[in-house]
Amino acid sequence: MKRLTLFALLVLVSSLQVAKAQETISLERVLSDTKAYYPYLEKEDVLKSSLDNLEKTLWYAYIPQVSVNANVQYQTDVPSIAISMSEPGSEDDPTLDQIMGKMIGRLQIPEIPKLQYQTYAQVTQLLWSGNRVSAGAEMIRANIAQKSAEAKAGYEKAEDAVTELYFGLLMLDAQKKLQDNFLTEIARQKTKAENARSNGVATQNDLDEIELRRLKAEQQRDEIKESRASILHLIGLYTGKTYDPDQTEAEVPSEPLLDTDTDTATGSRYAAGRMTHQVLDAQVRTAKAVYDMSFADMLPSIVAFARGGYGRLGLNMFAEKGQPYFVYGLTFSWNFGNFYNLGTKKLDLENTRALVRLQRREFEINQRAKVEKLKSEAHQYETLIAKDEEIAALQRQISDRAALQQEAGTMTAPDRLEKLSALNAALQTRDVHKIQQLRALYMARRALGQ
Repeated sequence: MKRLTLFALLVLVSSLQVAKAQETISLERVLSDTKAYYPYLEKEDVLKSSLDNLEKTLWYAYIPQVSVNANVQYQTDVPSIAISMSEPGSEDDPTLDQIMGKMIGRLQIPEIPKLQYQTYAQVTQLLWSGNRVSAGAEMIRANIAQKSAEAKAGYEKAEDAVTELYFGLLMLDAQKKLQDNFLTEIARQKTKAENARSNGVATQNDLDEIELRRLKAEQQRDEIKESRASILHLIGLYTGKTYDPDQTEAEVPSEPLLDTDTDTATGSRYAAGRMTHQVLDAQVRTAKAVYDMSFADMLPSIVAFARGGYGRLGLNMFAEKGQPYFVYGLTFSWNFGNFYNLGTKKLDLENTRALVRLQRREFEINQRAKVEKLKSEAHQYETLIAKDEEIAALQRQISDRAALQQEAGTMTAPDRLEKLSALNAALQTRDVHKIQQLRALYMARRALGQ
């Protein structure tokens, strides 16, 4: 039973190692992992939550507002009634002032208290805000949209960097594969040279030259492996994954379709898929929202209110005791001071629009030049690859003839390795040019926002 369990564990470990050895990454997968790991998606979630909360809070303005207030105060003086009468006439012939004086003398005019108190509850309901609420909501949406566009632009730069790194990895893979093949051929030639030396055909100098060639080839391969491990580590920083340099293979993507007719597809914008356009659009939208908010502040607002309370003074200021009261009505408020700022805000909006137009034009000029440069590079590499194929074919013929000469004993192993080294260099140049052509096409595609 123990042997069976041990065997099962060995099988499991072996299967895991095989699965790990077969790990293959692709450009699509690496970009997908970057999107999942990069803070971009988390930023989007936070911005969406912030937008929902801010909009909800803003529209609370239309919910009835309830407040409770109380105050007490002492006044050094209060309104009073002073009645001054002229001198009264004779009792036989009383004047009107005399008669009124006698009547007022019998009156008791209550005094307004100097110590006053009041407590009340009030309910207000906004009926019309002058579009302040809707303008404020649009300002919030514009600000969130601008932050979202900036977050997408940051993620877009990360995608560009990962794409560059991936094609750098492919170039190193092509070089490493050929270098490994060359080292295998060196080992084979060394075996032949050792056998030849045993037969007295080769010399120790031949073996030393082969060993020197092997050391230089291994040094180049080690440099390639170190560079490859460094690139995989950098890709892992963007994807949040760890790649084993010895057990990770990169898949070569197929040649992309490049649609350069972007002007007719999206109006007058070039590279419309790039996030820079969205950032510029968001800047204009934010400036427009600021102007609309300023315009809304210029308009009046209407609020309904109802107030009930108890106090002295109440509604009857001459009441001797505190009394309950109730008041309701409408308030109309209009602040004309905002008229002075409206022209400035309008000018700010026009300046922002003009600046964005210039920035967009600058971006499109630079982007068009970048795309044309990358397309030119791709075409140049296509021409180079055709020549590389011819050079590699000739080098292969030379190498094959050298192999026959070696078998016939008319060429030494070091000379044969020299021919193989030339063939290896030609093949490396061809394969690197192929990857560089693919890189130029993919980076042009990304520059177009496709």
